[in-house]
Amino acid sequence: MAFNIRTRITVAIGVGVGLLAASITVSLYQYVQIARSTQAIETVAEEIELASRLQLAMSVAMMPANDYLITGRAGERGKFNRLTGEVEKLLGRIGGHFILNEEERALLDRIREGHERLNAMGEEILALSD
Repeated sequence: MAFNIRTRITVAIGVGVGLLAASITVSLYQYVQIARSTQAIETVAEEIELASRLQLAMSVAMMPANDYLITGRAGERGKFNRLTGEVEKLLGRIGGHFILNEEERALLDRIREGHERLNAMGEEILALSD
């Protein structure tokens, strides 16, 4: 059974187009998977960055009260209010964007309670200047 040249070329081009279509399909599937993974990584990285910023902000927020105890400067109250405001802003941002389940919600509530206790202690210390 002999095939003429036209049939051979048509079959060769058809096989080539079929392989090209298959490789494009696989590439698109892989691209979608990589895009999803990249999005997940970016979300986790943003969560980690916010958690780190919150940790630092909570540590720094108590420094004006400590400074007041050491130096006695009454001007530390403004710093304290600004820094605790930043902590509250970060807590709100974390709670508004990244809380996924009840365990995380409970942990954030405990962090808020701890921040409120520290804030109250700072206010008591700074009230000594009044």
